[in-house]
Amino acid sequence: MRQPLRPLFSTTVDPSEYDIDADMERMVKLANKNKECYTPMDVGKTWGLYLAWKEMNKRACAWKQDEDGNWETGCGNLFIIMEGSPKDNEMKFCPYCGRVIC
Repeated sequence: MRQPLRPLFSTTVDPSEYDIDADMERMVKLANKNKECYTPMDVGKTWGLYLAWKEMNKRACAWKQDEDGNWETGCGNLFIIMEGSPKDNEMKFCPYCGRVIC
């Protein structure tokens, strides 16, 4: 009987704080150890998510706050937020280059 699986990847973690390589390694070890709990489809789907996440992070636009409180974008622009951070304001994409903000 197949056991229920817990999520391998978190969808609520900031990509810059998430170690997907470690989670992928953990998933492969679990799949090799407990073959009755994982099907090739589970591993294939997870591998696809892993590759998509890696590609998304390659194309991410890193924002950093300067000493004046302005946000310097990874694509070389300056953005002013009156209150909070891009995350606090639920900003997901850079308005200049369109990439994911990290």
